[in-house]
Amino acid sequence: MVFNENILNRVKEREQKSGVYYAKKDGKGYKICKWLYILAFAFTMVINALYIIGILLIKSELPSNSTMNMNGFITVSILTAVMILMLILSKFNDNHIIAGVFGGGNAITSVCLIIVFGQMLGNTYVNLPAKFYLLHLLPLAIVVLCSLIMSVIVINAHLKTKKAYEQVLEIVFREYNALPDENKPDWEEFVNNYKF
Repeated sequence: MVFNENILNRVKEREQKSGVYYAKKDGKGYKICKWLYILAFAFTMVINALYIIGILLIKSELPSNSTMNMNGFITVSILTAVMILMLILSKFNDNHIIAGVFGGGNAITSVCLIIVFGQMLGNTYVNLPAKFYLLHLLPLAIVVLCSLIMSVIVINAHLKTKKAYEQVLEIVFREYNALPDENKPDWEEFVNNYKF
């Protein structure tokens, strides 16, 4: 839904007068989550890059006729690329649909990475080494948590703004319908020039 600036300004004005406040993308909570997300993301990228480079070095030192299972390498490489795509997508996180894709994409990718690294470091998820928790589980859990919170903030702000926008638009539409037909301007023109 594309919001008309005139109506949107009235919505913001009404929210301020009524004392309606909720988490928004320009708020403190979103900014804290964003910085935690970026730090955890950067740490995860360093760890993933070290793993990818390590596998490539091992592969290069093996004789050319030997085979090596590359499933883990391919999986980690693809999931790392998806996480980078989600970081790029976070730049356009103003749209509620993109916010949902961003949060869901990060959650799914991070959980998959946790599973992949967990399987690499142990046959079961019991008694995994401490490095799994510090290098993989903790930063990926922070990525999941922060990206989901950021998405919820954007989606919630959109839904609340949309509801208030529709209420104001309904009032304007009633006034527009009350005008006599011979003096009725174009709807877009009426909305753009409406004085509150």
